[in-house]
Amino acid sequence: MSRTQNEFQQAVFDGAQREQTIINTYEQSISWRMTQPLRNISNTLRTVKRGLKRWPFALQILREQGLWVLLKRIQGKLTPPQAPAVPLALDIQPLLGLGSLVLNTCASDRHPKVSIVIPVYGQHQYTFNCLSSLAQHTDLHDVEVIVVDDASPDPARPAMPDVQGVQWVRNPQNLGFIGSCHAGADLARGEYVLMLNNDVQVTAGWLEALLDVFKLRSDAGMVGARLVYPNGSLQEAGGMVWQDGSAWNWGRNGDPELPTYKYLRPADYCSGACLLLRMSDWQALQGFDKVYTPAYYEDTDLAFRVRAAGQVVYYQPEAVIVHYEGISSGTDVSQGAKKHQVINQVTFFDRWKTTLAQHRLNGVEPLREVNRWARHHMLIVEACMITPDQDSGSVRMQALLEILVGMGVHVTFVADNLEYRQPYVRDLQQQGVEVWYAPHIQSVTQLLEQRGALFDTVMICRHYIASPLIAAVRQHSPQAQLWFDTVDLHYLREERLAALKQSSRLADVAAVTKQQEL
Repeated sequence: MSRTQNEFQQAVFDGAQREQTIINTYEQSISWRMTQPLRNISNTLRTVKRGLKRWPFALQILREQGLWVLLKRIQGKLTPPQAPAVPLALDIQPLLGLGSLVLNTCASDRHPKVSIVIPVYGQHQYTFNCLSSLAQHTDLHDVEVIVVDDASPDPARPAMPDVQGVQWVRNPQNLGFIGSCHAGADLARGEYVLMLNNDVQVTAGWLEALLDVFKLRSDAGMVGARLVYPNGSLQEAGGMVWQDGSAWNWGRNGDPELPTYKYLRPADYCSGACLLLRMSDWQALQGFDKVYTPAYYEDTDLAFRVRAAGQVVYYQPEAVIVHYEGISSGTDVSQGAKKHQVINQVTFFDRWKTTLAQHRLNGVEPLREVNRWARHHMLIVEACMITPDQDSGSVRMQALLEILVGMGVHVTFVADNLEYRQPYVRDLQQQGVEVWYAPHIQSVTQLLEQRGALFDTVMICRHYIASPLIAAVRQHSPQAQLWFDTVDLHYLREERLAALKQSSRLADVAAVTKQQEL
């Protein structure tokens, strides 16, 4: 059998397999939809009962936003944090005891590129481990590290006498988190200033990734990191602020490797646990507003002021930070410094309520709200992962993606073979494209089932990919325009080959292709 015959038969077989996959997936989804309410009804009633008892705002949300929003909010409150099925593989060192440590930071007679400011109040073991991770995972030759001790009862410098390469500052009196950040920034000499909590550990490549955003995006004003818990689950993939001024850590307790958390994108805000700005912008905006003293909402307010100044706040997923959340202030919003989270929300809302009026109600369509910046939502399905350094078709698609992102389109890209191929996936994600791949989905049809309602346009490339997917697009994305990108006129090439070879068999192949393409 000739190679051309093999290819033709394989194409027919592959098409039949795709068709059967769509049918099977459709039947399974219908069965799931029919039985899910019956399986969950008793759990739902129990959830509502528990939520009404434990959450005093439930009735207000029920009246103002409806039952569906209430159920989602209660479920989020009652579901305990869980580690992802496949934890993020990080080099997280166990907490070490205090000891000797040398950070090879910028010489005092040179101006550093980055000034890292670390406010501390006690918790010396966490500070030491933060500094240890900096020494292990960061090229510090062009960096200065300033540790600001906020009048800790047990001073930080004497507690770590064998730590070298750090500038130690001690406030004469307790100034709170915001005051300590300003005290450190006032001493900073770098082109960039980076606010870093002491209860974090950095990972390989984190600082370079943050700095890269200012190269990739000329409109970048502030950049934050992907925060994960020590158990590997996600803490924050950027923040969202709702119409009432309340905030979400996007993706909290989820799988940090889920594609929706892995692409560079604008965010409402990023956590003050790790924030990078140009020093000139920090000074022009006068840093964190001290009206939020001692802490909470200062990072959110600064993000809103960055945008008001015409710049963009970006979330950088390639900068991964392990954050031991709540070490300094705890997690109880009814006492201690943490109570200011509730108090400062009111202050923040009063200042930004006109802007917030354009945001959605709390919990409504979070998958759209997280990409509020987008003018349009588009899914692109190609045959395989593009490789612009290897073929002209990929160069063409790369150019299309760059144009679309530049136009303010939220682009979701998936290869029909669900290929995860590096560095190409990461390159697209850093371009601002949301890329889906196995094992997070099992088929393009599954992605359409899960997210089809989000897309304004679905573009499918190549006739042999489009043919088996058209029905699924029309079923799961009926609101979307369906675009077909032929890429080439495949049938024309096949007709010319048939004529060159004077082969009736190849002519039949070309006829089938022509029928599919047209």
